[in-house]
Amino acid sequence: MNLKVLLLALFVLLSGTSSADWYKEFLSDLGDGYRQHFQGEYKESFKILSPRAANGDDKAQLYVGLMYRDGNGVKQNYFKAFELFKKSAEQGHPWSQKHLAWMYIDGNGVLKDYKKAKYWFQKAYKNNDEGIRQDAKNAWDELELWKY
Repeated sequence: MNLKVLLLALFVLLSGTSSADWYKEFLSDLGDGYRQHFQGEYKESFKILSPRAANGDDKAQLYVGLMYRDGNGVKQNYFKAFELFKKSAEQGHPWSQKHLAWMYIDGNGVLKDYKKAKYWFQKAYKNNDEGIRQDAKNAWDELELWKY
């Protein structure tokens, strides 16, 4: 089972909401391509989202980038993942900014560059998503400890 789906199911069980009803509602709110991604149907998701990513859709670029990074539904390719995260990040997508920063730290698809990683973590931190802000802050603090 896809880890995201498992975590969502666990959340639903703990919240007391009917898991079947909540999950149906969650999936119905997602558009085509994203629904398949969350259901672990990566090849179908890729078929739907890759044209959108090529046309500049920042959210589609994020999800197709994740598929390339993780090798879900496609052959793993860090270079393509990096390119897609960068395009999406430059449009202001905070999750892409965070993933791009980590690629600079890990050196996946790009040369390691801690200054660029810090830059993208700072960009991600400036948005209102508390989860992103906390991830970015934690990563920033860790980079400061490493003195890069």
